[in-house]
Amino acid sequence: MYAAMTALVACAAVSMQAQPLADPMIVAAREAADAFAQSSPDYIVKRTTTRYQRHRPNSWRVRDTVTADVTAERRTETYANIRVNGRPAKNLPSDGTWSDGEFSTMLVGILSPKSAALFTNRRPDPIRNRPSYRYDFSVDQEHSGWRMEAAHVPGTSSVLRVSPAYSGSIWIDTQTGQTLRFEMSGRDVPVGFPLETVETAVDYDFVQVGNREYLLPAHSETVTCARAGNECYRNVTVFEEYRKFGADTSISFGDGAK
Repeated sequence: MYAAMTALVACAAVSMQAQPLADPMIVAAREAADAFAQSSPDYIVKRTTTRYQRHRPNSWRVRDTVTADVTAERRTETYANIRVNGRPAKNLPSDGTWSDGEFSTMLVGILSPKSAALFTNRRPDPIRNRPSYRYDFSVDQEHSGWRMEAAHVPGTSSVLRVSPAYSGSIWIDTQTGQTLRFEMSGRDVPVGFPLETVETAVDYDFVQVGNREYLLPAHSETVTCARAGNECYRNVTVFEEYRKFGADTSISFGDGAK
């Protein structure tokens, strides 16, 4: 079995200035995502990821829990104070699966005209007591910016990278045009890639950072299943204690620094 699956969440950064889609709600969501990508705050957040594993069709069992202080500065993430099951660690786990999420980039990738996403089946579907529309969407392989990587794959010394077609659903706040949740799953993942199932979902919530309120990731979940054998992995991540990162902010980069 391969030892690591990293960067499940990366999407190529794209311009949002192309011809708008006809649906005004999608146009509003695109503009809101672009505005956030251009003006997102520098912040520190506590990230807690519980990793599960199962052999189909058995139930999930906990592998470990990974905590870290994540600093997002100028769209670059730095991890500090990493702990695995409460014990200090020098680096993030290199086995199993891991997603290190530029979630705003993923969202921009879904909504960008360059992704040529097909949005269908619009219907009201409130989420967390906020009025929202839910759409289904699909992106073909030619326009996909969802990059997946697999390292330490038996039989190869290089990192395998693919960008499969994908589909999913997106929830858009009817009042603000901001995205409250999205779900996506890879379609027709190339046969040479060690995973045949890759699914991810992200929930956003309004949080205070400094003296402003932002819509930022609150919860994410990623499920992957190996092509060979019956192993599946599930990562459930919670983001808490957002605070502004600035010149007057101190953070320790001790044994758990990345």
